[in-house]
Amino acid sequence: MSPLRTFLTFNKTLVTVLLILGNLLLLFLLIFSGTTNSFPINKFYLLQADTSNITSASYDVSRWTFWGLCQEKDGKTYCNSTANGSSDLSPAYPLSPIDNFGTTTNIPSDFNKNRDTYYYLSRFNFCFVLLGLIFQGVSGMVYFFTWCSNSFIKATWLFQILATLFCSAAAACTTPVVVMGRNAFNKTPQVSGSGSAKVGAVYLGVIWASCASSILLFFIIGFNFFKKIYQSHKEYVEMEKIKQDAQKYQEFVNTQNELSHQSYQQPPVDFSAPQLEQGAYNDDVTERDQEVYHLDKEAELKSEVAGHAGQQVSRNNTVTSSKQSVARSASGANSKYGIKFFSVRDQKSRNNIKEEDESEY
Repeated sequence: MSPLRTFLTFNKTLVTVLLILGNLLLLFLLIFSGTTNSFPINKFYLLQADTSNITSASYDVSRWTFWGLCQEKDGKTYCNSTANGSSDLSPAYPLSPIDNFGTTTNIPSDFNKNRDTYYYLSRFNFCFVLLGLIFQGVSGMVYFFTWCSNSFIKATWLFQILATLFCSAAAACTTPVVVMGRNAFNKTPQVSGSGSAKVGAVYLGVIWASCASSILLFFIIGFNFFKKIYQSHKEYVEMEKIKQDAQKYQEFVNTQNELSHQSYQQPPVDFSAPQLEQGAYNDDVTERDQEVYHLDKEAELKSEVAGHAGQQVSRNNTVTSSKQSVARSASGANSKYGIKFFSVRDQKSRNNIKEEDESEY
């Protein structure tokens, strides 16, 4: 992997981790609203309104927070206890003055007219923020396991989809309810108070920042998810192509081996029975073998006849040379003993040749 690609991958991972942690921090800030008087939590509220004309209201200036109704004092939010010692904090506390104060006296008419809208939007805001926090936390934990295995990216994206859905729903529920409540208080200031109602800009800014972070994480993790799927599919296609090529090559090799085996196949070996003695053949001997046998016999006879003829010629030459030598000796001799000697030797030579001829035949 090139250094540039490594750097970009590291930055993308770092941005993803920062967005996950940042979104978790934003959601925790929203949830802590109304639980403590410390900074910066005491700056978070949904709506502030003058409720001095409402007889059952605990504070002159009330602030609706994530957990309930609190008091505004010196620009800060105090949620310890009410003037009578009770507390107006509870889970899924609705932003509905009629339900909060238990009266319709000096309550703007819009709250009575759209009571269900205020009630359910504010309560669903509580549920959606908690669900967004849960799924964002699970998505972040699973994302850390993707550093060990890419198989976790699918689960990460699934939980991020749910976190994005609930965070966006929380922002979509909170914004209209606080704007409608502000407009309702300011429309009739003589009813509830001075008409100085205002929305909690910090709370709305944080919840929309959380929504934006969730959407960014949705696209970033989703892009990584589809990228991994594409890479896996690409590798699968390449492996299938390699397998097909290997199979075709193996078939080609097998075909070539069969053709070469057929081309260079040795002639069949004749395992016919051997010949019997005295020129006789077994029943399994073929006609071709019989012809070869007769030809071999004729060749042997011819060679024997040629040998006997050569020996006869050699003997004739020997007799002729002996006669010539006897004649020369007889003609060259001057005494009767010499003639008689050579005559006797010539007679012996003839007798020896005759005996050899008889032995030969």
